[in-house]
Amino acid sequence: MSNRPVGAVAAGILIFVAGLVVGVWGLEQARAEQDRLAIAARADGTVTGHLNGHPQIAFSLPSGDRVSFTAAVGGDDYPAGKRVDVLYRMDHPSDAMLDRPHARWARNGLIGVLSIATMALGAYIAWYARNYDLRRA
Repeated sequence: MSNRPVGAVAAGILIFVAGLVVGVWGLEQARAEQDRLAIAARADGTVTGHLNGHPQIAFSLPSGDRVSFTAAVGGDDYPAGKRVDVLYRMDHPSDAMLDRPHARWARNGLIGVLSIATMALGAYIAWYARNYDLRRA
């Protein structure tokens, strides 16, 4: 620790505020995502093949029309014939996407942990710097 505790306190407060901003942003993203999920229709889809490493998914609309799309995710987790959950907008079903609730929960949890850890680090730095002169005596 340098002999500039006021600057270190300011840095700690700045880091705390950065963690708070990340937390508020994460809450806003989660709320917006819940709004999008509330208006989305759900369907059961099937992986029909792969295109450039991304699974191609087909599903049926309530009207009986069949829709196909290429998912944005890739990897070996989606072999041909696998049943998947699909989210889509009723007015534009070709913009469908895979419903991956575990990925959503993990992302939101990671943002929350990152926010809390950053706020705790900033609070600790500010507290440590504020009490630095008391420990030197």
